[in-house]
Amino acid sequence: MKIACLVSGGVDSSTSLYLLQQQGFKPEAFYIKIWMEDDFFDCPWKEDLEYVKKVTKKLKVKLNVVSMQKEYWDKIIKYTLNEVRIGRTPNPDVFCNTFIKFGLFYEKYGKDFDKVATGHYARIINDDKAYLAKAKDPSKDQAYFLSQMTKRQLSRCMFPVGDLLKTEVRKIAKEANLATHSRPDSQGLCFLGKVNFKQFLEKYVGIKNGDIIDLDSKQVIGNHQGHWFFTLGQREGLKIGGAGLPYYVADKDALKNIVYVVKGQDHKALWKNKLGISNLNILVSDSLDETKIYDVQLRYHSSIIKATIKKQKNNLKLILQKPYFAVAPGQIGVLYDKDLIVASGIIK
Repeated sequence: MKIACLVSGGVDSSTSLYLLQQQGFKPEAFYIKIWMEDDFFDCPWKEDLEYVKKVTKKLKVKLNVVSMQKEYWDKIIKYTLNEVRIGRTPNPDVFCNTFIKFGLFYEKYGKDFDKVATGHYARIINDDKAYLAKAKDPSKDQAYFLSQMTKRQLSRCMFPVGDLLKTEVRKIAKEANLATHSRPDSQGLCFLGKVNFKQFLEKYVGIKNGDIIDLDSKQVIGNHQGHWFFTLGQREGLKIGGAGLPYYVADKDALKNIVYVVKGQDHKALWKNKLGISNLNILVSDSLDETKIYDVQLRYHSSIIKATIKKQKNNLKLILQKPYFAVAPGQIGVLYDKDLIVASGIIK
């Protein structure tokens, strides 16, 4: 079996490469160079690549450095910019996996390989089909970020560290004397965390002054430099003084560049018990059960809540058993049946 292993310079992908060798495979390593890395001087891609070279040299694995900067711009950056301009809160890391790492990469470089392996904390359960499941380590689980992948993409995936705890991964890397064994984790999967997101928005969306309005009193109580710098439920960065409860972002008007705020985290405008999701991606079956209670996650690492569903063509309506704080349009809503991801979609 021929395996392409995507490496990033972190301990997870390095250990994945090592584990594949230990399982008797002869993987090839691929480092994907994406668009963002040349545009921001503080993005540590050169340091990442040096770590990759150290690991692949030690393991005597062929390293391929491939550029997908144009593809990343066309598929991920344009999408992210369009979403924030219309007032939504996108999750580009999810679509980086779907369209770049397991999509265009495979089409451009991976056709000669049977599988594409990464350092994601997730599991593929192979029964008669490939099912996506949560990782063994709940604190590191990344199945959420893979939830928009197609069934065909999942059938070609391998996640060697998905059955391990993070502590076990670091122990294996240290025992194997991999250069990345003590390297700190990246805060993002693609460019988020490596590049300051506010800096990114300033450069590519700009600055435009607008009003901050109290949703209850309808009074202007402050100003901002662009609604795209805020997401629902946000408290930081409003710069609104005064005594009493803090203000939270409750709504945005993208056309008028207005940010609406309310006082106190318990304000009813911040909580929802119904929402819709579009771009539905069903992974377990072609028919969702309206009588079943699903586990639902509405942001990465957010708490799991219970919900029932109503099917609406290629959309779903979720009826939550408890109100949820600051549901952000543009984020990904994921339905689970225990550890299995059943379906996901974009929150409307």
